Amino acid sequence: MGPYMNGEAEAPVTILVADDHSLSRQVLEAILASGGYQTKTASHGKEGWDICQEGSIDLVIADLQMPEMDGFELCRLVKTRAQTRLIPVIIVTAADDIASRIAAFERGADDILPKPVINEELLARVGNLLRFSSLIRKQLQTERSRAALEKELAIAEMRKEEEVLRNRLYHDVLFAATGGRLQLMDRAAMAPLLEDWTEQHDLEIVHPSQIAAARRMAEDVARAAGLDEEGVTDAALCVSEAVTNALKFGTRVYFRGGRYQDQMRFIIEDDGPGLERSLLPQVTLQKGFSTGASMGMGFSIMLEMMDQVGLHTESSGTTVLLAKTVVQKAGDLDADLDAFLERFSVSLD
Repeated sequence: MGPYMNGEAEAPVTILVADDHSLSRQVLEAILASGGYQTKTASHGKEGWDICQEGSIDLVIADLQMPEMDGFELCRLVKTRAQTRLIPVIIVTAADDIASRIAAFERGADDILPKPVINEELLARVGNLLRFSSLIRKQLQTERSRAALEKELAIAEMRKEEEVLRNRLYHDVLFAATGGRLQLMDRAAMAPLLEDWTEQHDLEIVHPSQIAAARRMAEDVARAAGLDEEGVTDAALCVSEAVTNALKFGTRVYFRGGRYQDQMRFIIEDDGPGLERSLLPQVTLQKGFSTGASMGMGFSIMLEMMDQVGLHTESSGTTVLLAKTVVQKAGDLDADLDAFLERFSVSLD
């Protein structure tokens, strides 16, 4: 029989032989050496227990009758201490009475061998116990790994739920504090608001010199939507503030302006570090507030001049959606009615 390897290690296991008779120790050592096992010896139970606590023992063979501490007590200590309880213990005894065998098993012994020990039987029982011990250790390791993974998953899920609740709280606070004008959005909520625009204009901005072009584009969109000159100026100012801030913290800014039904809309998207969630109330509501990555006065201006401000922010960038409802003038309504009646050849005369 070849040496039994300890788990995946290449070194053979180490077996403690505890016996007060030197000849018995030598015999057991010789048998175990023939099976390829390393051994450590102790002349009494207390010495054996001290060796076990060093952490290098994989199996214990203990004589029942020993001074200072007998085999029963050594076995009991091994099986009741957390660091040693998985070590198999074989009790070797000359006693042939049932009471001694029962007492050994009651103290946690894994096997009992009568004296004199038969070589092949000892090696067979040692091998079986070591294999069984290895299976138990692997099973426990698997269970620990599974438990650790389940704990990590539970923590991740809890953090995810906390993030959802935190975002909902920020959304509700900002929504209420701004009378519904400012909405904190995720990508799924914002995506439908970016589709089906008409009279659309796009601009990619990589340098502050292009801010003027974004401002002119905003003016063109506002005029095409039918805003008066004050509304055109307001739209250009909001876009200028948003683009300036986005370009300050990002290397590339995407700007789009257009119309969706009765709304004029602008989107400003950057690739910066995003806004810190805990600072959102100050960043968006406190006039003049400025951090390493914030809008400063920008949000105050937008909230005053726009009907809706959508905000999505994450570590990969921030997206700001500006919207203003276009109110048609009475003259525009009359012109639309005339065009409708003319189309269907209906006369009011």
